[in-house]
Amino acid sequence: MKYTTLSYAGLQAEAMYAFSNSGNFAVNRAYSFGAGYVNGPISLGAAYVRLANPAFKGDTVGAIPSDNFYSASTMPALASAETVQQWGAGGTYAIGAATIGLLYTGALFGNPSRGSLFSGATGSGGGTGSVRFENGEASLRYKFTPALQAAIGETYTHATQGSGSGNYWQTSAGVQYFLSKRTDIYLNGFYQKTSQHLHAWIEAIGAPSTTETQVAAVVGIRHKF
Repeated sequence: MKYTTLSYAGLQAEAMYAFSNSGNFAVNRAYSFGAGYVNGPISLGAAYVRLANPAFKGDTVGAIPSDNFYSASTMPALASAETVQQWGAGGTYAIGAATIGLLYTGALFGNPSRGSLFSGATGSGGGTGSVRFENGEASLRYKFTPALQAAIGETYTHATQGSGSGNYWQTSAGVQYFLSKRTDIYLNGFYQKTSQHLHAWIEAIGAPSTTETQVAAVVGIRHKF
């Protein structure tokens, strides 16, 4: 169930509620709300979402149609979290052919079932209980021509669980060229560095690094139907 307001002077808001269907009103439900503002070169937005017992066993018809939520995540410690909260706020500002972006996001995974996020890491302290991530991102996109654009971004993540903590730095860069309105080719590169002997793990990669660093490159062609 979702409600979206009319746009007033560039400001628009919406809210969503997804029912449980499990026989327990508080199990496997979700709700979120957010707002956005657009005025000339400025775009702003903020949102919050909360999932309650998304991994409730046997309930595949509630808000989250899976009883193994986040099991395939790049962070196995997050699987079967009792609650998941995510929030964020950010904005962009366009200056000619350039667009500057700033973004803050966070996530809190309550009582995950797979143990420590920091298991195997040394020098990071103990880590059990809820897992919290906080991310800060800065980006720059530039349009050289209507068909050619490039972007670069820097993301810093601080993760905590109990007395354990660690940091992730990731640099991303990409070039995109439009062959037509529906077809483009792209080249993206990623570099990630961690602290506290955490294993680097770029989300697009199927396995973590055996060290604190990881590098990845992706090239492809996309056609929109």
